[in-house]
Amino acid sequence: MCGRYELTTDLEQLPRPGEAKIIDGIKNHYEKQPLIKPNDPVLVLKQEHARAEFSIMLWGLLADWEQESNQ
Repeated sequence: MCGRYELTTDLEQLPRPGEAKIIDGIKNHYEKQPLIKPNDPVLVLKQEHARAEFSIMLWGLLADWEQESNQ
């Protein structure tokens, strides 16, 4: 997994597979990000129960030892 990347596309130009919608809350919080690093909030496209939607999530990977200590 890469550690850092960028998101510099205008919100209106992002691809939207199927019926994926961008809700107003996302529109209000979206901004271009020239450097996204672990633990930064970022726009993602997720699919749950055959429904695709955009959401804001934290970027990164939670290591096994961190998962075990948080339980």
